[in-house]
Amino acid sequence: MNAIKQILKVKNDKITIHLDPEMNNTRVEVIILPVLPKRLNKDTKEAGLKDLLNIGVWSDSDIQAMEETSKKINLWTIQSF
Repeated sequence: MNAIKQILKVKNDKITIHLDPEMNNTRVEVIILPVLPKRLNKDTKEAGLKDLLNIGVWSDSDIQAMEETSKKINLWTIQSF
């Protein structure tokens, strides 16, 4: 099943949807939903940017904890059952 999602501008109470030729002689379901504009205030934008910039950033304590855990794991011995 191929789904097509488009945001189109209504002109003169009409929209035009261009389909691939392979869709000829098939039945399709069309659902029309209004697109509501997103309103982002300055605080929301700044919070989102801060979250984005913090992704994947490790603090010194994160690095230290990872190194300590790594040292402990290296002391493990492999046992056969």
